[in-house]
Amino acid sequence: MTVLIIGGAHQGKRALAQRVFGLSRSDIADGQICTPETIGQTRAVDKLHCLTRRYPETDFRALLRGKIILCDEIGCGVVPADCADDAWRETTGRLLCDIAAEADAVVRVLAGVPQVIKGELPWN
Repeated sequence: MTVLIIGGAHQGKRALAQRVFGLSRSDIADGQICTPETIGQTRAVDKLHCLTRRYPETDFRALLRGKIILCDEIGCGVVPADCADDAWRETTGRLLCDIAAEADAVVRVLAGVPQVIKGELPWN
């Protein structure tokens, strides 16, 4: 089952994923430090936006199938003046659109409250 959980920074995405899917810390790859090769060894990926910044040429679609994917919303707000930052936002946004289209469930989290956009979650 592929699940996409999006929301602003520090809004409770990880806590929701841990609670609903029974994930431990070792089940979640951290996009700030993991590599594309290590994604296959985990059930979930947190901070996808950091991973796409660190590996801009990598196609993550196949690597993320069947995973619980957590990503900060980075497309809202002021458009970056730096072209590289703008390209990163664009690439990440397009990846999220592709993931959402194929995902079994898409959830947005705001202040710890989940809003199911697509599909259903196995609520605990």
